[in-house]
Amino acid sequence: MIIRQEQPSDFESIFKVETAAFGKEDEANIVEKIRKDNAIVSSLVAIIDEAIVGHALYSKGVLKSKTGEETAVALGPIAVHPDHQKAGIGASLIKAGNQACLEAGYEFVFVLGHTTYYPKFGFNSTVEHNIHCEFKVPPDVFMVAELKKGALANKQGTFHYHKAFHE
Repeated sequence: MIIRQEQPSDFESIFKVETAAFGKEDEANIVEKIRKDNAIVSSLVAIIDEAIVGHALYSKGVLKSKTGEETAVALGPIAVHPDHQKAGIGASLIKAGNQACLEAGYEFVFVLGHTTYYPKFGFNSTVEHNIHCEFKVPPDVFMVAELKKGALANKQGTFHYHKAFHE
């Protein structure tokens, strides 16, 4: 398996993988809108036998607090084609994506997701940091991973996703 940043020639395959994984085009459309707005931090593909079988998008969002705003990163959507699920592809994409975000200067990443899956990659509830999601979701499904130890010290507020998640 090869993991690398997306290239323009991958866009159609990414759309197909996102659609197949979620059974609808909503997530694929979000990816395209974020790409069009140049709000991508990292967009990784997983390739097996020259075919794209997985995709992970890391996009820019904003952490707003009483003291100001700062750009932060959200993971999602992440998709693996149904024919290739449960083979560690998603895990490989997350590990590589978190590393790419760190290398790009970001110190933490937010995700909305399964509470038994994402903690394997260092994601934990945002509750202890007094950070909330702009969407009304159960607090345990909104998580954050510190890519740099101590990065969340003195951070609090509400994380706002890119506008494509609202459309």
